[in-house]
Amino acid sequence: MGNQPLCIRCAGPLDPVSGTCPVCGPRPAEPVRVRCPYCAESILAAARKCPHCKEILDASLKRQQERGVAQEINRSLQKTEIEEKVLHSVIASAVGMFLFCMIGPLLGPIVLLYARYYRRRAEALGIGAPAHLGTLRLLGWLWFAVGTVAIVLMTVAIAAEKPRRRAEAPRPAFARIHGSNRGKTLGPGAEGKPTAVLATRLPTEGPC
Repeated sequence: MGNQPLCIRCAGPLDPVSGTCPVCGPRPAEPVRVRCPYCAESILAAARKCPHCKEILDASLKRQQERGVAQEINRSLQKTEIEEKVLHSVIASAVGMFLFCMIGPLLGPIVLLYARYYRRRAEALGIGAPAHLGTLRLLGWLWFAVGTVAIVLMTVAIAAEKPRRRAEAPRPAFARIHGSNRGKTLGPGAEGKPTAVLATRLPTEGPC
């Protein structure tokens, strides 16, 4: 009994046949260790990623990460594409506002629809709002406001111009014959012009 080996964990006697402790059970096997193919450090054979050089060792994990990187690059490219289109729309809207302000009431809603389309597309891709989207929306409202004000001002200007043109229209040298004005003599004009007798059409009595 004195030479019987004891368990190093519970100090109990080991089974003489199996050499294991009946209380603690069999001793766990030591984990298998290998060398990292990238940094040559000792790592667990079941490790999916080296804790030293951070290189991915598991093929499925590497493919998953590559797919994630590809998706991130694709999202980044799509976001850049959307931002470029938004910027081009901003430039076109700003230039058009100065060149064609009269079509603002029509173009403003179109610009706002473009801004809404780009926002929804970015949300569907799971990316943030594109740059310059707020500027595009602001230009859409400015298009509508400026165009509407321009049309209102032009309508008012045209309405005010008609009476002035009537007042400044040139008058004929001799007034037309109308009712009681027949045979009357016109007085001198404001500029001192000689008087003129209104012409009267006499009925013809036949050949002379």
